[in-house]
Amino acid sequence: MAKSNNQIMFTGIVQDIDDPKMLGRIRVYPENNANIQDVLKGYAQRNNLNTVNSPDDIKPWTPDDPFVTLPFLPMYISQVPRPGELVWLIYVNEDYKYQDIYYVQGPFSSPMSLNYQNYQAAKQQTALGDQVKPTTDILNEDGTYKDLNSKGIFPEPGDNSLLGRGNSDVVVKYEDVLIRAGKSLNMDNPNTLPTANVNRAFLQVSSRTQEKLPPQEKVIFNLESDVSFVNYLMEWDIDNPENSQNVFNGSVKFYKLKQNERVLSNQLNVNSEIDDLQFLIYQVTFKSLSLNGVASFISDEINKFNDGFYNTTLSINTQFPFFFRPNKTTNKWTNSQYHQSSSAIENEAWKNVNQIYKNVKYQSTDTIFGSGLMYQQGKIGKPQKITRKVETVTEYRNNPQTFGIMGGDKIVLLSHKSSIPGKERINLIDTLYGIDIDKLTDDVLPNTSSMVRGEELIELLNIIVRYMISHVHAMPGSGPVPVSLDGTQVNEILKQLNDASQKVLNTNIRLN
Repeated sequence: MAKSNNQIMFTGIVQDIDDPKMLGRIRVYPENNANIQDVLKGYAQRNNLNTVNSPDDIKPWTPDDPFVTLPFLPMYISQVPRPGELVWLIYVNEDYKYQDIYYVQGPFSSPMSLNYQNYQAAKQQTALGDQVKPTTDILNEDGTYKDLNSKGIFPEPGDNSLLGRGNSDVVVKYEDVLIRAGKSLNMDNPNTLPTANVNRAFLQVSSRTQEKLPPQEKVIFNLESDVSFVNYLMEWDIDNPENSQNVFNGSVKFYKLKQNERVLSNQLNVNSEIDDLQFLIYQVTFKSLSLNGVASFISDEINKFNDGFYNTTLSINTQFPFFFRPNKTTNKWTNSQYHQSSSAIENEAWKNVNQIYKNVKYQSTDTIFGSGLMYQQGKIGKPQKITRKVETVTEYRNNPQTFGIMGGDKIVLLSHKSSIPGKERINLIDTLYGIDIDKLTDDVLPNTSSMVRGEELIELLNIIVRYMISHVHAMPGSGPVPVSLDGTQVNEILKQLNDASQKVLNTNIRLN
Protein backbone atom coordinates (compact mmCIF):
# COMPACT_ATOMS: atom_id res chain seq x y z
CA MET A 1 0.00 0.00 0.00
CA ALA A 2 1.52 3.30 -1.06
CA LYS A 3 1.87 5.88 1.65
CA SER A 4 -0.24 9.02 1.41
CA ASN A 5 0.44 12.30 3.13
CA ASN A 6 -3.18 12.19 4.38
CA GLN A 7 -2.99 8.66 5.67
CA ILE A 8 -3.71 8.34 9.39
CA MET A 9 -4.20 4.58 9.75
CA PHE A 10 -2.19 1.69 8.38
CA THR A 11 -2.88 -2.01 8.00
CA GLY A 12 -1.04 -4.76 9.76
CA ILE A 13 -1.16 -8.55 9.98
CA VAL A 14 -1.33 -10.16 13.42
CA GLN A 15 1.57 -12.52 14.20
CA ASP A 16 1.21 -13.38 17.89
CA ILE A 17 -1.35 -12.65 20.62
CA ASP A 18 0.09 -14.45 23.66
CA ASP A 19 0.97 -11.33 25.63
CA PRO A 20 2.79 -12.46 28.78
CA LYS A 21 1.40 -9.45 30.64
CA MET A 22 -2.15 -10.18 29.42
CA LEU A 23 -2.71 -6.54 28.57
CA GLY A 24 -4.26 -7.30 25.18
CA ARG A 25 -1.05 -6.47 23.29
CA ILE A 26 -0.33 -8.20 20.01
CA ARG A 27 2.69 -8.56 17.70
CA VAL A 28 1.95 -7.11 14.26
CA TYR A 29 3.88 -6.91 11.00
CA PRO A 30 2.94 -3.80 9.05
CA GLU A 31 1.42 -4.88 5.76
CA ASN A 32 3.05 -2.06 3.78
CA ASN A 33 6.59 -3.03 4.81
CA ALA A 34 7.97 -5.72 2.52
CA ASN A 35 11.20 -6.38 4.38
CA ILE A 36 10.73 -7.12 8.05
CA GLN A 37 14.47 -7.81 8.46
CA ASP A 38 15.31 -4.30 7.33
CA VAL A 39 12.90 -2.98 9.92
CA LEU A 40 14.72 -4.98 12.58
CA LYS A 41 18.12 -3.73 11.49
CA GLY A 42 16.91 -0.13 11.40
CA TYR A 43 15.36 -0.53 14.81
CA ALA A 44 18.61 -2.07 16.15
CA GLN A 45 20.73 0.74 14.78
CA ARG A 46 18.43 3.38 16.21
CA ASN A 47 18.58 1.67 19.62
CA ASN A 48 22.25 0.62 19.45
CA LEU A 49 21.37 -3.07 19.39
CA ASN A 50 24.31 -4.18 17.23
CA THR A 51 23.67 -7.86 17.87
CA VAL A 52 20.40 -7.83 15.93
CA ASN A 53 20.95 -9.41 12.53
CA SER A 54 17.64 -11.24 12.00
CA PRO A 55 14.14 -11.42 13.51
CA ASP A 56 15.27 -14.36 15.59
CA ASP A 57 17.82 -12.20 17.39
CA ILE A 58 15.08 -10.16 19.06
CA LYS A 59 13.30 -11.80 21.90
CA PRO A 60 9.50 -11.35 21.42
CA TRP A 61 7.49 -9.25 23.89
CA THR A 62 10.63 -7.53 25.25
CA PRO A 63 11.33 -3.80 25.03
CA ASP A 64 13.60 -4.68 22.09
CA ASP A 65 10.64 -6.04 20.08
CA PRO A 66 9.47 -3.29 17.64
CA PHE A 67 6.30 -5.18 16.66
CA VAL A 68 4.52 -5.16 20.01
CA THR A 69 1.37 -3.07 19.61
CA LEU A 70 -0.97 -1.73 22.29
CA PRO A 71 -4.78 -1.99 22.09
CA PHE A 72 -6.49 1.32 21.30
CA LEU A 73 -9.55 0.24 23.29
CA PRO A 74 -9.26 0.61 27.07
CA MET A 75 -8.36 -2.39 29.20
CA TYR A 76 -11.96 -2.68 30.37
CA ILE A 77 -12.93 -3.91 26.89
CA SER A 78 -10.99 -6.93 25.68
CA GLN A 79 -11.06 -7.51 21.93
CA VAL A 80 -7.92 -9.29 20.84
CA PRO A 81 -7.67 -10.36 17.16
CA ARG A 82 -6.31 -13.71 16.06
CA PRO A 83 -3.03 -14.42 14.22
CA GLY A 84 -3.47 -13.87 10.49
CA GLU A 85 -6.22 -11.28 10.89
CA LEU A 86 -6.11 -7.66 9.77
CA VAL A 87 -5.77 -4.76 12.20
CA TRP A 88 -5.59 -1.02 11.80
CA LEU A 89 -2.41 0.56 13.15
CA ILE A 90 -2.26 4.06 14.63
CA TYR A 91 1.15 5.72 15.15
CA VAL A 92 1.42 8.35 17.86
CA ASN A 93 4.29 9.91 15.92
CA GLU A 94 4.87 8.64 12.41
CA ASP A 95 8.43 9.96 12.47
CA TYR A 96 9.20 7.49 15.23
CA LYS A 97 7.60 4.33 14.03
CA TYR A 98 7.54 1.28 16.27
CA GLN A 99 7.20 3.45 19.35
CA ASP A 100 3.78 3.74 20.95
CA ILE A 101 1.77 1.95 18.25
CA TYR A 102 -1.90 1.20 18.82
CA TYR A 103 -4.20 -1.19 17.02
CA VAL A 104 -7.92 -1.55 16.34
CA GLN A 105 -9.53 -4.77 15.15
CA GLY A 106 -9.85 -4.77 11.36
CA PRO A 107 -13.11 -5.13 9.42
CA PHE A 108 -14.99 -8.34 8.68
CA SER A 109 -16.57 -9.43 5.42
CA SER A 110 -19.51 -11.17 7.14
CA PRO A 111 -20.87 -11.71 10.67
CA MET A 112 -20.50 -15.42 9.92
CA SER A 113 -16.71 -14.86 9.81
CA LEU A 114 -16.34 -13.68 13.39
CA ASN A 115 -14.54 -16.87 14.42
CA TYR A 116 -11.65 -16.01 12.08
CA GLN A 117 -11.21 -13.56 9.20
CA ASN A 118 -8.18 -13.87 6.92
CA TYR A 119 -6.54 -10.48 6.44
CA GLN A 120 -7.12 -10.54 2.66
CA ALA A 121 -10.82 -11.43 2.97
CA ALA A 122 -11.22 -8.70 5.60
CA LYS A 123 -10.66 -6.07 2.88
CA GLN A 124 -13.86 -6.97 1.05
CA GLN A 125 -15.78 -3.94 2.30
CA THR A 126 -12.85 -1.53 1.85
CA ALA A 127 -11.47 0.19 -1.25
CA LEU A 128 -9.16 -2.82 -1.69
CA GLY A 129 -12.01 -5.33 -1.86
CA ASP A 130 -12.61 -5.38 -5.62
CA GLN A 131 -10.71 -8.63 -6.00
CA VAL A 132 -12.27 -10.34 -2.97
CA LYS A 133 -15.21 -12.70 -3.54
CA PRO A 134 -18.36 -11.23 -1.92
CA THR A 135 -20.09 -13.09 0.88
CA THR A 136 -23.79 -13.90 1.17
CA ASP A 137 -26.16 -11.11 2.23
CA ILE A 138 -28.38 -11.87 5.20
CA LEU A 139 -31.08 -9.35 4.28
CA ASN A 140 -32.89 -8.53 1.08
CA GLU A 141 -32.74 -5.04 -0.38
CA ASP A 142 -36.03 -4.13 1.33
CA GLY A 143 -34.64 -5.07 4.75
CA THR A 144 -36.45 -8.41 5.09
CA TYR A 145 -34.59 -11.59 5.92
CA LYS A 146 -33.65 -13.90 3.07
CA ASP A 147 -34.28 -16.77 5.45
CA LEU A 148 -36.54 -16.21 8.47
CA ASN A 149 -34.59 -18.94 10.27
CA SER A 150 -31.71 -16.43 10.47
CA LYS A 151 -33.76 -13.76 12.24
CA GLY A 152 -32.54 -12.84 15.71
CA ILE A 153 -29.08 -14.40 15.46
CA PHE A 154 -27.29 -11.08 14.95
CA PRO A 155 -28.01 -7.77 16.70
CA GLU A 156 -30.58 -5.61 14.96
CA PRO A 157 -29.54 -2.09 13.87
CA GLY A 158 -29.97 0.31 16.78
CA ASP A 159 -29.29 -2.26 19.51
CA ASN A 160 -26.00 -2.38 21.41
CA SER A 161 -24.10 -5.64 21.70
CA LEU A 162 -20.93 -7.50 22.55
CA LEU A 163 -20.27 -10.29 20.07
CA GLY A 164 -18.26 -13.38 20.81
CA ARG A 165 -16.14 -15.23 18.27
CA GLY A 166 -18.80 -17.86 17.79
CA ASN A 167 -22.31 -18.56 19.07
CA SER A 168 -22.32 -16.32 22.14
CA ASP A 169 -23.13 -12.65 22.63
CA VAL A 170 -24.64 -10.00 24.87
CA VAL A 171 -27.38 -7.83 23.38
CA VAL A 172 -28.66 -4.67 25.08
CA LYS A 173 -32.02 -3.51 23.70
CA TYR A 174 -34.38 -0.77 24.84
CA GLU A 175 -36.10 -2.89 27.51
CA ASP A 176 -34.13 -6.14 27.44
CA VAL A 177 -30.66 -7.47 28.09
CA LEU A 178 -29.85 -10.86 26.57
CA ILE A 179 -26.91 -13.12 27.36
CA ARG A 180 -26.90 -15.99 24.88
CA ALA A 181 -24.84 -19.09 24.08
CA GLY A 182 -25.51 -21.53 21.25
CA LYS A 183 -27.72 -19.04 19.38
CA SER A 184 -27.09 -20.61 15.96
CA LEU A 185 -26.77 -24.13 14.54
CA ASN A 186 -24.26 -23.12 11.86
CA MET A 187 -22.03 -20.06 11.78
CA ASP A 188 -18.86 -21.43 10.24
CA ASN A 189 -19.46 -20.57 6.58
CA PRO A 190 -19.85 -16.95 5.37
CA ASN A 191 -21.64 -18.19 2.24
CA THR A 192 -24.29 -20.17 4.10
CA LEU A 193 -27.15 -18.44 5.88
CA PRO A 194 -27.17 -19.37 9.58
CA THR A 195 -30.09 -21.08 11.30
CA ALA A 196 -31.29 -19.98 14.74
CA ASN A 197 -31.09 -22.50 17.56
CA VAL A 198 -34.32 -22.37 19.55
CA ASN A 199 -32.69 -24.48 22.27
CA ARG A 200 -29.97 -21.92 22.98
CA ALA A 201 -28.98 -21.19 26.56
CA PHE A 202 -29.92 -17.68 27.61
CA LEU A 203 -30.43 -15.24 30.41
CA GLN A 204 -32.91 -12.43 29.80
CA VAL A 205 -33.70 -9.51 32.06
CA SER A 206 -36.55 -7.31 30.90
CA SER A 207 -38.74 -4.43 31.96
CA ARG A 208 -42.27 -3.82 30.71
CA THR A 209 -44.47 -0.76 31.15
CA GLN A 210 -47.71 -2.76 30.86
CA GLU A 211 -49.15 -5.89 32.42
CA LYS A 212 -51.04 -8.33 30.21
CA LEU A 213 -54.17 -9.52 31.97
CA PRO A 214 -55.40 -13.12 31.69
CA PRO A 215 -57.68 -13.63 28.66
CA GLN A 216 -61.36 -13.26 29.45
CA GLU A 217 -64.45 -14.35 27.56
CA LYS A 218 -66.73 -11.54 26.48
CA VAL A 219 -70.24 -12.00 25.11
CA ILE A 220 -70.95 -9.74 22.13
CA PHE A 221 -74.45 -9.22 20.74
CA ASN A 222 -74.78 -7.99 17.16
CA LEU A 223 -77.77 -7.03 15.07
CA GLU A 224 -77.28 -8.68 11.68
CA SER A 225 -79.29 -9.27 8.53
CA ASP A 226 -81.37 -12.42 8.69
CA VAL A 227 -80.92 -13.76 5.20
CA SER A 228 -83.37 -16.30 3.77
CA PHE A 229 -84.91 -17.26 0.43
CA VAL A 230 -87.92 -15.19 -0.66
CA ASN A 231 -90.81 -17.59 -1.31
CA TYR A 232 -93.22 -15.45 -3.34
CA LEU A 233 -93.23 -12.41 -5.55
CA MET A 234 -96.18 -10.02 -6.01
CA GLU A 235 -95.94 -7.76 -9.07
CA TRP A 236 -98.39 -5.00 -9.93
CA ASP A 237 -98.82 -3.60 -13.45
CA ILE A 238 -100.56 -0.56 -14.99
CA ASP A 239 -101.77 -1.24 -18.54
CA ASN A 240 -102.30 2.42 -19.49
CA PRO A 241 -99.96 4.55 -17.38
CA GLU A 242 -100.10 7.44 -19.87
CA ASN A 243 -103.90 7.88 -19.35
CA SER A 244 -104.82 11.49 -18.60
CA GLN A 245 -108.46 10.83 -17.63
CA ASN A 246 -107.58 9.26 -14.26
CA VAL A 247 -109.00 5.89 -15.41
CA PHE A 248 -106.57 2.98 -15.15
CA ASN A 249 -106.56 -0.73 -15.84
CA GLY A 250 -104.04 -3.30 -14.65
CA SER A 251 -103.32 -6.44 -12.70
CA VAL A 252 -101.59 -7.92 -9.68
CA LYS A 253 -99.80 -11.23 -10.25
CA PHE A 254 -98.47 -13.69 -7.68
CA TYR A 255 -95.47 -15.92 -8.39
CA LYS A 256 -93.85 -18.81 -6.61
CA LEU A 257 -90.05 -18.36 -6.62
CA LYS A 258 -87.46 -21.04 -7.15
CA GLN A 259 -84.70 -21.02 -4.55
CA ASN A 260 -81.62 -19.32 -5.92
CA GLU A 261 -79.08 -16.87 -4.55
CA ARG A 262 -80.70 -14.15 -6.70
CA VAL A 263 -83.87 -14.37 -4.61
CA LEU A 264 -82.20 -14.15 -1.21
CA SER A 265 -83.78 -11.52 1.01
CA ASN A 266 -80.62 -9.39 0.91
CA GLN A 267 -80.31 -9.65 -2.88
CA LEU A 268 -83.82 -9.31 -4.31
CA ASN A 269 -84.85 -5.74 -5.20
CA VAL A 270 -87.13 -3.81 -7.52
CA ASN A 271 -84.75 -4.21 -10.47
CA SER A 272 -83.78 -7.88 -10.04
CA GLU A 273 -83.99 -9.99 -13.21
CA ILE A 274 -85.60 -13.26 -12.11
CA ASP A 275 -87.96 -14.20 -14.96
CA ASP A 276 -86.42 -17.68 -15.08
CA LEU A 277 -87.08 -18.24 -11.36
CA GLN A 278 -90.78 -17.20 -11.08
CA PHE A 279 -93.89 -19.32 -11.71
CA LEU A 280 -97.33 -17.70 -11.88
CA ILE A 281 -99.82 -19.12 -9.37
CA TYR A 282 -102.68 -16.62 -9.73
CA GLN A 283 -103.56 -13.04 -10.67
CA VAL A 284 -106.25 -10.41 -10.13
CA THR A 285 -107.19 -7.55 -12.44
CA PHE A 286 -108.72 -4.13 -12.03
CA LYS A 287 -110.45 -1.76 -14.45
CA SER A 288 -111.39 1.90 -14.55
CA LEU A 289 -109.81 2.80 -11.23
CA SER A 290 -108.48 6.22 -10.28
CA LEU A 291 -104.88 6.77 -9.24
CA ASN A 292 -105.87 6.52 -5.57
CA GLY A 293 -108.11 3.56 -6.33
CA VAL A 294 -105.26 1.68 -8.03
CA ALA A 295 -102.94 2.30 -5.05
CA SER A 296 -105.64 1.13 -2.63
CA PHE A 297 -106.37 -1.99 -4.70
CA ILE A 298 -102.70 -3.06 -4.80
CA SER A 299 -102.27 -2.26 -1.10
CA ASP A 300 -105.32 -4.40 -0.27
CA GLU A 301 -103.82 -7.34 -2.18
CA ILE A 302 -100.62 -6.97 -0.15
CA ASN A 303 -102.69 -7.08 3.04
CA LYS A 304 -104.70 -10.10 1.87
CA PHE A 305 -101.53 -12.05 1.02
CA ASN A 306 -100.02 -11.02 4.34
CA ASP A 307 -103.12 -12.25 6.22
CA GLY A 308 -103.35 -15.54 4.33
CA PHE A 309 -106.46 -14.76 2.22
CA TYR A 310 -105.66 -15.73 -1.36
CA ASN A 311 -107.85 -15.46 -4.41
CA THR A 312 -107.01 -19.04 -5.36
CA THR A 313 -107.74 -22.60 -4.42
CA LEU A 314 -104.01 -23.35 -4.28
CA SER A 315 -102.96 -24.16 -0.73
CA ILE A 316 -100.02 -22.02 0.37
CA ASN A 317 -98.69 -22.74 3.82
CA THR A 318 -95.73 -20.42 4.03
CA GLN A 319 -96.13 -17.13 2.22
CA PHE A 320 -93.27 -15.41 4.03
CA PRO A 321 -91.08 -13.86 3.08
CA PHE A 322 -92.68 -12.35 -0.03
CA PHE A 323 -91.64 -9.35 -2.09
CA PHE A 324 -93.94 -6.86 -3.83
CA ARG A 325 -92.94 -4.50 -6.63
CA PRO A 326 -94.08 -3.06 -9.97
CA ASN A 327 -93.34 -5.33 -12.91
CA LYS A 328 -90.57 -4.51 -15.36
CA THR A 329 -92.87 -2.63 -17.81
CA THR A 330 -94.41 -0.41 -15.16
CA ASN A 331 -91.22 0.09 -13.17
CA LYS A 332 -89.45 1.73 -16.10
CA TRP A 333 -91.78 4.75 -15.75
CA THR A 334 -90.27 5.55 -12.36
CA ASN A 335 -87.07 6.58 -14.13
CA SER A 336 -86.54 10.34 -13.93
CA GLN A 337 -85.63 10.51 -17.61
CA TYR A 338 -89.32 10.31 -18.51
CA HIS A 339 -90.13 13.19 -16.20
CA GLN A 340 -87.72 15.34 -18.21
CA SER A 341 -88.81 13.91 -21.54
CA SER A 342 -90.01 16.20 -24.34
CA SER A 343 -92.91 13.77 -24.86
CA ALA A 344 -96.12 14.74 -23.08
CA ILE A 345 -97.22 11.09 -23.03
CA GLU A 346 -94.03 9.98 -21.29
CA ASN A 347 -94.32 12.82 -18.79
CA GLU A 348 -97.88 11.82 -18.01
CA ALA A 349 -96.91 8.14 -17.56
CA TRP A 350 -94.10 9.14 -15.23
CA LYS A 351 -96.40 11.33 -13.14
CA ASN A 352 -99.14 8.71 -12.85
CA VAL A 353 -96.91 5.71 -12.01
CA ASN A 354 -94.94 7.66 -9.41
CA GLN A 355 -98.10 8.82 -7.69
CA ILE A 356 -99.36 5.24 -7.52
CA TYR A 357 -95.90 4.00 -6.42
CA LYS A 358 -95.80 6.41 -3.48
CA ASN A 359 -99.18 5.23 -2.22
CA VAL A 360 -98.73 1.45 -2.56
CA LYS A 361 -98.15 0.49 1.11
CA TYR A 362 -98.91 -2.29 3.53
CA GLN A 363 -100.11 0.32 5.99
CA SER A 364 -100.76 4.00 5.28
CA THR A 365 -98.21 5.04 7.89
CA ASP A 366 -95.37 2.96 6.41
CA THR A 367 -92.26 4.73 5.15
CA ILE A 368 -91.64 1.85 2.72
CA PHE A 369 -93.79 2.12 -0.41
CA GLY A 370 -94.04 0.86 -3.98
CA SER A 371 -91.86 -2.18 -3.38
CA GLY A 372 -90.68 -4.02 -0.30
CA LEU A 373 -90.18 -7.26 1.58
CA MET A 374 -92.75 -8.71 3.95
CA TYR A 375 -90.53 -11.01 6.03
CA GLN A 376 -93.13 -11.86 8.70
CA GLN A 377 -96.81 -11.25 9.13
CA GLY A 378 -97.20 -7.51 9.49
CA LYS A 379 -93.40 -6.98 9.29
CA ILE A 380 -91.99 -5.05 6.36
CA GLY A 381 -88.36 -4.19 5.61
CA LYS A 382 -85.09 -6.07 5.89
CA PRO A 383 -85.24 -8.92 8.41
CA GLN A 384 -82.66 -8.79 11.18
CA LYS A 385 -81.59 -11.10 13.95
CA ILE A 386 -79.56 -10.80 17.12
CA THR A 387 -76.45 -12.97 17.13
CA ARG A 388 -74.52 -13.96 20.21
CA LYS A 389 -70.78 -14.47 19.91
CA VAL A 390 -68.27 -15.28 22.61
CA GLU A 391 -64.85 -13.75 22.02
CA THR A 392 -61.64 -14.08 23.99
CA VAL A 393 -60.52 -10.56 24.88
CA THR A 394 -56.97 -9.68 25.94
CA GLU A 395 -56.47 -6.44 27.82
CA TYR A 396 -53.45 -4.57 29.14
CA ARG A 397 -53.10 -2.18 32.03
CA ASN A 398 -50.38 0.28 32.97
CA ASN A 399 -48.41 -1.58 35.62
CA PRO A 400 -44.62 -1.51 35.19
CA GLN A 401 -42.97 -4.83 35.99
CA THR A 402 -39.66 -6.59 35.47
CA PHE A 403 -38.75 -10.15 34.52
CA GLY A 404 -35.71 -12.37 34.96
CA ILE A 405 -35.73 -15.37 32.64
CA MET A 406 -33.24 -18.21 32.27
CA GLY A 407 -33.47 -20.94 29.66
CA GLY A 408 -31.51 -23.89 28.33
CA ASP A 409 -31.75 -27.63 27.74
CA LYS A 410 -30.52 -28.10 31.29
CA ILE A 411 -30.46 -25.44 34.02
CA VAL A 412 -28.21 -25.94 37.04
CA LEU A 413 -28.26 -23.79 40.19
CA LEU A 414 -25.17 -24.25 42.38
CA SER A 415 -24.30 -22.98 45.83
CA HIS A 416 -20.69 -23.09 47.04
CA LYS A 417 -21.94 -23.78 50.57
CA SER A 418 -24.48 -26.50 49.85
CA SER A 419 -24.37 -30.20 49.18
CA ILE A 420 -27.06 -32.87 49.08
CA PRO A 421 -26.90 -35.42 51.94
CA GLY A 422 -25.80 -38.73 50.52
CA LYS A 423 -24.15 -37.11 47.48
CA GLU A 424 -20.67 -35.68 46.99
CA ARG A 425 -19.91 -32.00 47.35
CA ILE A 426 -19.34 -30.45 43.93
CA ASN A 427 -15.75 -29.29 43.57
CA LEU A 428 -15.63 -26.03 41.61
CA ILE A 429 -11.85 -25.68 41.63
CA ASP A 430 -10.45 -24.83 38.18
CA THR A 431 -13.86 -23.71 36.91
CA LEU A 432 -13.32 -19.95 37.19
CA TYR A 433 -13.26 -19.59 33.38
CA GLY A 434 -16.21 -21.93 32.85
CA ILE A 435 -17.32 -25.51 33.54
CA ASP A 436 -16.55 -27.86 30.65
CA ILE A 437 -18.76 -30.71 29.46
CA ASP A 438 -16.74 -33.39 31.25
CA LYS A 439 -17.09 -31.63 34.58
CA LEU A 440 -20.80 -31.09 34.01
CA THR A 441 -21.45 -34.71 33.08
CA ASP A 442 -19.16 -36.48 35.57
CA ASP A 443 -19.49 -34.29 38.66
CA VAL A 444 -22.18 -31.61 38.55
CA LEU A 445 -25.24 -33.46 37.20
CA PRO A 446 -24.86 -36.62 39.34
CA ASN A 447 -24.54 -34.54 42.52
CA THR A 448 -27.57 -32.32 41.98
CA SER A 449 -31.29 -33.08 42.34
CA SER A 450 -34.38 -32.29 40.31
CA MET A 451 -36.36 -29.11 40.94
CA VAL A 452 -39.88 -29.55 42.36
CA ARG A 453 -42.91 -28.06 40.57
CA GLY A 454 -44.88 -26.32 43.30
CA GLU A 455 -48.48 -26.51 42.06
CA GLU A 456 -48.15 -30.15 41.06
CA LEU A 457 -46.72 -31.03 44.49
CA ILE A 458 -49.63 -29.23 46.21
CA GLU A 459 -52.05 -31.22 44.04
CA LEU A 460 -50.46 -34.51 45.13
CA LEU A 461 -50.41 -33.51 48.83
CA ASN A 462 -54.02 -32.33 48.61
CA ILE A 463 -55.36 -35.69 47.42
CA ILE A 464 -53.37 -37.54 50.09
CA VAL A 465 -54.65 -35.25 52.86
CA ARG A 466 -58.26 -35.51 51.60
CA TYR A 467 -58.10 -39.29 51.84
CA MET A 468 -56.50 -39.18 55.30
CA ILE A 469 -59.20 -37.02 56.86
CA SER A 470 -62.20 -38.68 55.18
CA HIS A 471 -61.29 -42.37 55.01
CA VAL A 472 -63.17 -45.00 57.04
CA HIS A 473 -62.60 -48.59 58.20
CA ALA A 474 -65.07 -51.41 57.67
CA MET A 475 -64.56 -52.56 61.25
CA PRO A 476 -62.09 -51.94 64.09
CA GLY A 477 -58.64 -53.31 63.30
CA SER A 478 -59.30 -53.63 59.57
CA GLY A 479 -57.60 -51.65 56.83
CA PRO A 480 -59.15 -48.48 55.42
CA VAL A 481 -61.85 -48.70 52.76
CA PRO A 482 -60.30 -48.00 49.30
CA VAL A 483 -62.78 -45.17 48.69
CA SER A 484 -63.06 -42.36 51.25
CA LEU A 485 -66.25 -40.56 52.17
CA ASP A 486 -65.49 -37.67 49.77
CA GLY A 487 -64.92 -40.09 46.87
CA THR A 488 -61.10 -40.05 46.91
CA GLN A 489 -59.75 -43.43 45.81
CA VAL A 490 -56.55 -45.19 46.83
CA ASN A 491 -55.89 -46.17 43.21
CA GLU A 492 -55.95 -42.48 42.24
CA ILE A 493 -53.37 -41.66 44.93
CA LEU A 494 -51.11 -44.51 43.82
CA LYS A 495 -51.32 -43.37 40.21
CA GLN A 496 -50.36 -39.79 41.08
CA LEU A 497 -47.47 -41.03 43.21
CA ASN A 498 -46.28 -43.15 40.28
CA ASP A 499 -46.45 -40.10 37.97
CA ALA A 500 -44.75 -37.76 40.45
CA SER A 501 -41.22 -38.39 39.11
CA GLN A 502 -42.29 -36.84 35.81
CA LYS A 503 -45.12 -34.53 36.88
CA VAL A 504 -43.80 -33.10 40.17
CA LEU A 505 -40.08 -33.20 39.41
CA ASN A 506 -38.29 -31.39 36.60
CA THR A 507 -35.11 -33.38 35.97
CA ASN A 508 -33.71 -30.71 33.62
CA ILE A 509 -33.66 -27.99 36.29
CA ARG A 510 -31.24 -29.08 39.01
CA LEU A 511 -29.73 -27.71 42.20
CA ASN A 512 -27.36 -28.84 44.94
